[in-house]
Amino acid sequence: MIEQIKEKANEVSMMLVMTSEGDLPGITMVLELCEDLSKLASATSGQERLTSAVQFLVSKSKSADILSLLQEFASTASQYLEGSTNVCFPNEKEFAGTIAKSSDLAESIDPRFLTEFIESHSLLLEDFESSILDAMGTEHGSEDFGVGVKRYLHNLKGDAGSIGLLGVEKVCHVIEDALTHNSAAELVPQLLMFKEWVVQCLKSVSNGAIPKPSSDEFLKGLVELLSLVSDFGEAAIPVATDSPACSHQPKTEAVLGEYTMSGEMDILVEFAAEAEEHLNNVESVILDAEGNYSKDAIDMIFRGVHSIKGGSAYFGIEEMTKCSHILENFLSEIRDEKRKLDPQLSGLLLTYIDLQKNILVRAKDAATKNGVITRAQASVDMLESLEAYKNGKSLRAANLPLAATTPETVGAAQPKAAETKAPTLAAPREDRPDANSDKAGDKLSVKTFVKVETARLDHLIDSIGEMVIYSSMLIRHCRELLDGHEGVMDATHRVEKFSRDLQDIGMSMRLVPIKGLFQKMSRLVWDTSKKLSKDITFVMEGEDTELDRNLIDKLADPLMHMVRNSLDHGIETPEEREKKGKSCNGTVKLSAYHSGGSIHIKIQDDGKGLDPEKLIAKAIEKGILQEGQKISDSEAFRLIFAAGFSTAAVVTDISGRGVGMDVVRRNVESLRGRIHIESKVNEGSTFTIELPLTLAIIDGIQIQIGTESFLIPSLSIIEFVKPKKEMITDALDRGETLHFRGRYLPIYRVADLYNIESRYDCPIDATMVIVENNHEQVALMVDDILGECSTVIKNLGSVFEEGKGIAGCAIMPQGNVALILDIGSLVNLARREYRREPSTAIENALQLMQ
Repeated sequence: MIEQIKEKANEVSMMLVMTSEGDLPGITMVLELCEDLSKLASATSGQERLTSAVQFLVSKSKSADILSLLQEFASTASQYLEGSTNVCFPNEKEFAGTIAKSSDLAESIDPRFLTEFIESHSLLLEDFESSILDAMGTEHGSEDFGVGVKRYLHNLKGDAGSIGLLGVEKVCHVIEDALTHNSAAELVPQLLMFKEWVVQCLKSVSNGAIPKPSSDEFLKGLVELLSLVSDFGEAAIPVATDSPACSHQPKTEAVLGEYTMSGEMDILVEFAAEAEEHLNNVESVILDAEGNYSKDAIDMIFRGVHSIKGGSAYFGIEEMTKCSHILENFLSEIRDEKRKLDPQLSGLLLTYIDLQKNILVRAKDAATKNGVITRAQASVDMLESLEAYKNGKSLRAANLPLAATTPETVGAAQPKAAETKAPTLAAPREDRPDANSDKAGDKLSVKTFVKVETARLDHLIDSIGEMVIYSSMLIRHCRELLDGHEGVMDATHRVEKFSRDLQDIGMSMRLVPIKGLFQKMSRLVWDTSKKLSKDITFVMEGEDTELDRNLIDKLADPLMHMVRNSLDHGIETPEEREKKGKSCNGTVKLSAYHSGGSIHIKIQDDGKGLDPEKLIAKAIEKGILQEGQKISDSEAFRLIFAAGFSTAAVVTDISGRGVGMDVVRRNVESLRGRIHIESKVNEGSTFTIELPLTLAIIDGIQIQIGTESFLIPSLSIIEFVKPKKEMITDALDRGETLHFRGRYLPIYRVADLYNIESRYDCPIDATMVIVENNHEQVALMVDDILGECSTVIKNLGSVFEEGKGIAGCAIMPQGNVALILDIGSLVNLARREYRREPSTAIENALQLMQ
């Protein structure tokens, strides 16, 4: 992907050479190329600066100096893509010029640090919100919840101050003061409002704009809400300090003892990997500089220490946080040319690196036990040395104990592997195993992580897919030509097994937990239930289930709409539930689990359920069904997928316009999935989304029609049937039908749909593949069934647009290309092509959906 971005940037530069002042068509073409560049950059991680720069250019397309801005952008982009990170895009220069106009921003903000801050805290804010929503069900909240909120606010305040986001720092300070008078559980609405405001601030500054509303404007509304639970007034609003980097000086009392970490094991391991990388980078810079530090070198050191400070504060690793914060203040003064990076401080930094590496080892070891860390004497000595350096006293840096460098210490602290599950560090202290219990000695294997650019990962997986295809072709040829050779047969079996294992490993690298998506639904339930004045308990299960990250991104909107429907249409008001003898508190449950090679996501509620009679009456009213037509309950449920169909009595800003479920159906089907509905009146409804594990590989059955091969997804197939004469009905006004398990299914000849010469004309000689789409079964007439296969999906581009019945293609072991049938689209195509087809009420309804 990076190479494609570079090629597009070169196209922009070449076009600019041929563009002159006043050449509006040429400038328009350059802007279009820039937008293409932006699309490539937005699909690649770590290219946010390019995307923001292009957005700025588009906003300036009507300005008189657009050509000069484009030329400056092209030059800067070329340097940036060659690895230079010190360049400044036009939007970043303009942003720097507007900073002085806002009291919420410092006079100088480094765009590189700002980008890192936004990326890290965008994720942390989602976790922050999730922890708030998890705790809101308790009256007073847990002690660990309150500690976690305070810790993150302190972390965010320190990071925002060091970056120069003075407004965020000021608001954090106000909320911290509020938490000294009230528990975090009492301030849930205020904390959620604060989270949304910070997200809006991050979006504003990332686009080069001044945050709106300002911190003062936001605090006016916030203080009013805070005054409802505590004695808060305008006096609670602090004034921004002149030195944001030193706005919060940590206490440096050096005391031995124990403290407890917080956070989750998996995240801690990721942080440890990042921290070790930062420490190695800082060490390399110090050793290479040999006392002569450039501005870039100092920035690199500051960035590493700053990142370690923020992460360690989140996990409550006090030793690391305190040392990092003090050193960060020193480095901030060096960047502002108020202090020099002298040999003494260089020595302290090297000591700091060794100490932090040792702390990370101890932290990972503690995480596998009970989360309790014993403060080391080396940390106490380090804090004393930093305090002495701050006060200008002489140091004994050479005598500081470098605990991490002694192999005995490292070996003693290294955790051993075990098979027990990692504890959650945020769990209440009394739930943790006692130090004297048998479980206290149990240890866990600690995972390690390496950061890999997603574009490289996608390229690797594509390459694995190609390798599997070519190895299958090679294996087939070997078995055909050397059938009697025992050694060749044994080798081909081994290669075949290895190829499958490698393909499984490759696919697993794209799998991520669905937890993040479920957490977004948690916030949706919170907001919507308040708006609807309903008491709703939200339950999540299976959030650790893994799914292809591309599927998760595309599943967000359909899932959000279905959850919102459960809240609005499904759950009754407390008064209605009480009249029915139900609990006033409704329940919405979101769960995920693996079954039969696919993933199932269920949205369940204990509300009013779907009433088939009301759905049928509404369908007759809209002309979808005719008076007196009879359909089953499952077919009635499917009516909600018709475009414009809604049973809501009142149109609100949440629902009632008849839009959404038809889009949900199309989106899920585009992911090669399907939706099942189960419902009972006054008991509730269950919507089940069934999806493949990944969009990159398909499990299917290979069929043959004439000389052509096709693949039918395994999830769509019900059964294969070799029909007998009495099973086939041919009515002139209704077309061919297959009598299958008490039902008459329409027969669609795939050969006729694609103008292929079939080997069999009579249905009795052919094979029928019974497929299902949205609970509707049809029979596809094919020549032969060739077997089962798992293969990589290849896109066909715009040639086979939606409606052609084709989802893509695959290269088969024989070397030929097989088209992959999209059953939903194929059935719709058959309805349009076949003039004689069975006419049922539900099919008429489905036609209106198109």
